[in-house]
Amino acid sequence: MGSDSREVESVGSADAISAARSAERSQVRNEALLESLRELLHAPDLEWANEPPRPIAEGAESIVLDLALRNAGGWSGDPLVVRLLQADDPNQLEREAAVQGALAECGFPAPLPVAWGRGQPGTLEPFLIMERVSGRVMISLLPALVVSFLALGVVGLGAFGLLLGVGWYLLPVRLQRRLHGVPVEAIKRAVAKRGLDPIEFGVAAWLGRLGSQIERLALDGLAPGLQWLGTNRLGEKEVVVCHGDYWVGNIMVSRRGVTGLIDWSNAAIAPPEYDLGWNRVQDAGDFPPDLQLSEPWRSRLSALLQPIVWIAVLPHRWLYRLFRSPDIKALDYYTAYHCLRILVWSYARQHAADGAPNPWTSKRARTLVAARFAHITGVELELPQR
Repeated sequence: MGSDSREVESVGSADAISAARSAERSQVRNEALLESLRELLHAPDLEWANEPPRPIAEGAESIVLDLALRNAGGWSGDPLVVRLLQADDPNQLEREAAVQGALAECGFPAPLPVAWGRGQPGTLEPFLIMERVSGRVMISLLPALVVSFLALGVVGLGAFGLLLGVGWYLLPVRLQRRLHGVPVEAIKRAVAKRGLDPIEFGVAAWLGRLGSQIERLALDGLAPGLQWLGTNRLGEKEVVVCHGDYWVGNIMVSRRGVTGLIDWSNAAIAPPEYDLGWNRVQDAGDFPPDLQLSEPWRSRLSALLQPIVWIAVLPHRWLYRLFRSPDIKALDYYTAYHCLRILVWSYARQHAADGAPNPWTSKRARTLVAARFAHITGVELELPQR
C-alpha cells in the first residue's frame, strides 16, 4: 500500500513538473513571439489584446495559436492566427506563405498570410501569421453526421440520410476540383512576385528535399526507395496546383459552406495524381505510440477501425473519377512517393509538435506504409530500428 501511494505520488510530481516546464516554455515563447511581431509588423507598441496566445489546434507538425493584438497598425481589428512549425526545412514557411498568398490573390479560399519569421532556436519555432479562417474543421462534424444519418434511418427517412452522406463526400471533391482548376500560370506569376522560383514547388524539388532528409538522418535503408522514384520519374502531361495533405481535417467549413483550406506545407505544382496518391495512403495510419495500448488490443481495435477508415477515404477517389479519370501509372507513382515521404517524415519527427499524438510513428504504421511501397514498386525498404 505504501509502495503504491509513493508510486502515485511520484507520477503526480512528474506530471506537475512537466506542466510547470511546459508553462515556462510557453511564457518564454510568447515573449519572443511578441518581440518578433513588433518588428515584423513595424508596431513597437504592439501588445496582446486580452491575454497571450492560446492554442486552438495541434497538428502533426505544427501548433496554431489564436492571436488577438492591440496597437498593431492596420491589423488591430482583424482576427489572426499564428502557425508554429517544427520545420526541418528553413524555407518551408516561405513556400507556404507564397502559395497561400498566391491562391488568395486568385480567389481561392486559402488563409491570407500577414508575415512570417524564422523564430529563435530553442525559444521560438518558425512561425507564419495569417488571417483566421472562420468555421470549424470538417472532420469535427463527422460525429454529428453519423448521428443524423442513423436518426433519419430510424424514423424512415433513410433517403434523406443518404443525400446527407453524398453531400458530405461531394464537398471536398468539388473543392479539390476547384483547386486543380486554378490557373497554374497565374500561381507561378504570383509566387515569383513574392520572390520564389516556381520550380521550388515542382516534383523534382520535392524529391531533392526528400533526398536531403534521407542523407541528413542517415536513413540508408530508405535510399533504394528514393532511387526508384528518381529512375521512374514520369513525364508531366498536365500540372495543377496540389495541396499535398488533402483531407477533411484541413478543410474549414461553416453554415455558408467552405471557408478555407489550411496547412499548405506540402503544396506542389504537379499532376493531379500527386494529391490523389496521398488519399491512397491515408488508411495506413495507426494509433500513435503515445496511446498506451498493449497487444492484442491494439491490433483488434485497428482491425475494427479499418472499415471506418475505408468508408472515409474510398468514396473520395470514386467521386473524383466522375469528374476526371486519373492516370493509373501516375497514381501508383505518387502513391509510392507519399509512402516514402511519410516514412522519412516519421523518422524525422518521432512525435508531433509538443508531443501531440502522431499516427505515423508506430512500428505497425511504418510496416504498412513500407509494404504498400513494396507492392507498387517491388522495392523492399529496410526500416531503421529506432
